[in-house]
Parts: sequence; structure tokens; C-alpha cells
Amino acid sequence: MKLTPLVILSLAPFLLNAETTLDKELAQAKDIISQSDDVLAAIQADEKTAIPSEILAESEAVLIVKLDSAMVGVGGYGGAGIAMMNNIDNWSPPAVYTVGGGSLGIEIGATETHMVALFMNKKATRALYTSSIRWGVGFSVKAGPVGGTLAASQWKDADVLVYRVKKGFALGVSFSGGTLDFSEKINSALYGVPGIKAEDIFGMRVPMPEEANDVSTELRKLSYLDTTLSK
Repeated sequence: MKLTPLVILSLAPFLLNAETTLDKELAQAKDIISQSDDVLAAIQADEKTAIPSEILAESEAVLIVKLDSAMVGVGGYGGAGIAMMNNIDNWSPPAVYTVGGGSLGIEIGATETHMVALFMNKKATRALYTSSIRWGVGFSVKAGPVGGTLAASQWKDADVLVYRVKKGFALGVSFSGGTLDFSEKINSALYGVPGIKAEDIFGMRVPMPEEANDVSTELRKLSYLDTTLSK
């Protein structure tokens, strides 16, 4: 059917709105990836929270999230971040997740929290392939060990290890019951693939976004001890 100029004109506002929404979601994706690099840097900058390379190398996947109490209770997300799969010699492109703000349980005084969660086995990693994850349901979560000398008993039995840095006046964050949601809209905008799924991203069916090069390089350097990347 041939569209008349009048029909095309009547559709213009809808097409413009769709394009504007897509641009907004793409910008969101780029911002989330960029802030994930900052989150990882903040975690590693403090010896009290820095992730040991041997543990990161053993992980199946990593989740890097920035949580913000200002976004909770006002209709926004509690935060957002990315997950990447450890493919032995490289890391997958990032999948973007949002954090359910209403159930996150951010306590008064903790204005911002940087969190890195290491998924240590396939049982835990399977959760990242679902559209919504209830934090701590179906897998155990414990604080990740730090320091130079590590016993296997400190982390070998854990499903998920969490490292975090809090900013604010203390008290902190309770992650019990919070949700992580795979954002199909944001991921579709980022990769230009409508209806994209987590397995498409983790399965390397899409290229690494340019915005993720820094965090990907840092993960490689930290987990594979690739000295050529630190030069």
C-alpha cells in the first residue's frame, strides 16, 4: 500500500517519538557502561575492597553495579550496571541490568554504593540468563575475601561473592530481596537488535561496544594477569 503525504505526515510524530526514545535508551546504555568502569576502579583502589586476581580469574561472570538511594522511592531504578561472562581468554560484551529500587532496601545514610558481584559457578550464572533475578534466591551470597593470602575455604563454596564501596554516612545497603532485571529495551538500543536476549550477548553474537573497551581491558588485566595490558 502506497502511503499518501497526509498519512506520512500524520505518522511523523510517532516516528519521531520512537527515534527519540531509542536515542535516550542508547545514551543510557553508554552512561551505564561508562560508570561501570568507574565502579570497578573504585573497588580496586581500596585495599579493603580490592578483588584478588585469582578469584576474579576463577569467576564465571561479573556484575558491576552502581546503586543510588536518591533514585529509590521516586519511581526510578535503585541503580543499574552490566554483567559480563568470563570466557577464559576474554570477557563477553556487557549486558545491561537495572536494579529494582522498591525492594532494594537502601538504608538512610548510604547515598551511593559501588558493587561488584562475582558469580562463581554455573548454578549462579544461570540466573543472569533470566529476565528478572530475585537477589539471593536460588544461590548464596557472601562478602568476598580480600588480601594477599587466600584460603580456598574462604570462597570455593560460595555461589556469589560481593565486593562494595559505600559513599555516605554509613549504615549501608541490604541486598536481600532486591531484583536485577535484564533491560531488553536498553540492550536492544545498544546493540541495534530488537528483542535481544542475554544469551545473544553472552554468547558473543554481538560485537563489543566501543564504550566497553576500557572495562573489558581492565577485567582482562586483573583476571588474566596480562602484563602487556598494563603498559
